[in-house]
Amino acid sequence: MSSTTAAKRYAKGLLQVGVESKQLDRILSDMLFIKSAMESEPKLDKVLNSPIVNDSKKKAILTELITGSVSETTIRLVDILAEKQRFGLLKRISTSFEKLYNVHAGILEIKIMTAFDLDKTQLDQIVKAISTSTGKTIKHTVQVDKNLIGGLAIKYGDTVIDGSVRNKLEQLTGLLHVNAV
Repeated sequence: MSSTTAAKRYAKGLLQVGVESKQLDRILSDMLFIKSAMESEPKLDKVLNSPIVNDSKKKAILTELITGSVSETTIRLVDILAEKQRFGLLKRISTSFEKLYNVHAGILEIKIMTAFDLDKTQLDQIVKAISTSTGKTIKHTVQVDKNLIGGLAIKYGDTVIDGSVRNKLEQLTGLLHVNAV
């Protein structure tokens, strides 16, 4: 079984436990804490994935990091990962859990790419339009990309809405090439 598949299974089980125990928001907070810690300290991820570092040392490092900061459910997950020698999955589990939580909670993550900074009104209009069309709560990130020349592009799931000037120019160039042949 691939590590991605295994991480998704652990995340799905964790989501189930969270729903049943009514601790879903707390577990999300725990997973975001762990993910943030691993992203801010790349050595931690390397240690957890290292075959050289023994599992008792990995567990001690993780326990020190999370004790007092996470729920008993998350501590139990760490114990299970220790038993199964699967510490390397922790970052993937946290990412998978966040995605499953968002689906469960009706949250859609979108990425808005724009050539220029958007003001609050513009951003609110975009978020409202997508929320209305999808029926979901929107969680967004904005990225300024000068290569777009103008306009914006929005990505969510497998959907891309590209209203950028760069895209329009590329379409026009393609059309001119087809007509020239």
